[in-house]
Amino acid sequence: MSNNPNAPRFASLTGAHSDLILSTDELGHDSEFWLTGLDGFYGGVGVNSNDTARKLSHGMVPAAATRTGRTLTLRAWMLFDDDATRSIADRFLSGLLWDGKQGTLAVTVQNQTLTTQVRLDGEIKHSYDGMRAINFEVPLFAADPFLYGEPIVYQAFPAGSGVGLRYPLYAAEPKGALFYGQQAPRYVGATNEGNATAHPTYTIQGEWSSGVRITSNDGKVIEYPYPITTTSPITIDCARGACLIEGRDASNRLSARQWHTIPPRSGFLPLIEALAPATGWVDITVKDTYI
Repeated sequence: MSNNPNAPRFASLTGAHSDLILSTDELGHDSEFWLTGLDGFYGGVGVNSNDTARKLSHGMVPAAATRTGRTLTLRAWMLFDDDATRSIADRFLSGLLWDGKQGTLAVTVQNQTLTTQVRLDGEIKHSYDGMRAINFEVPLFAADPFLYGEPIVYQAFPAGSGVGLRYPLYAAEPKGALFYGQQAPRYVGATNEGNATAHPTYTIQGEWSSGVRITSNDGKVIEYPYPITTTSPITIDCARGACLIEGRDASNRLSARQWHTIPPRSGFLPLIEALAPATGWVDITVKDTYI
């Protein structure tokens, strides 16, 4: 993130209502959609704990505390050409996240974007300012207290998969060179630049005749001992503690399920092994995680 205190910030709220985009700088000559406040996006997260009173002395017996959800308030000021345009925008603002489901709140400061999933947490308040402007604030709640960076994809291949190109060729480029050379990498280093624990997601693609074993730095193992085909890749999500095949839960098919994490501001070097000869690859997706 930039250290420039005057760097413009951009906030977008995306949901069933479409997109609302605000900025602390002008978005264009015809737009004045100003971001005036975003309480709770940085900090603002409490904790829950179940401490109990000591029976034979003063004080409490401490218990582990867990983070609560994140409460936010998005504030803005918008200027329009005339009152009629402002009235149309007012109806749009009243319909933000109208379906009661979650939307995505993203905040960008220079080259870093952080996102969280939010829903409405009360009445959207708005007031007119003169004949062409409007002030409004949107109360939001994020059940997940963490903020996530953009996903970074790393690729690893089982031993003996030979020489070839990374695939897909024209999709977003994964970390590393396009060619993986004579020795396909079984170890791929991933990083978490955030200040909170991150959870990797593995997508196993290609042909694995007897499945795959993934071993973390600290020896935790996740193993899927069944064939994997090109038409039915599997996803292992360490955050959810689940194995998915085409969106269906197949966690019961795992023979080892030691979910692992990436500590804040640290690296991660999982070992990817095929349980029998394979011609596939593994996409390892990591999001920098912040609190």
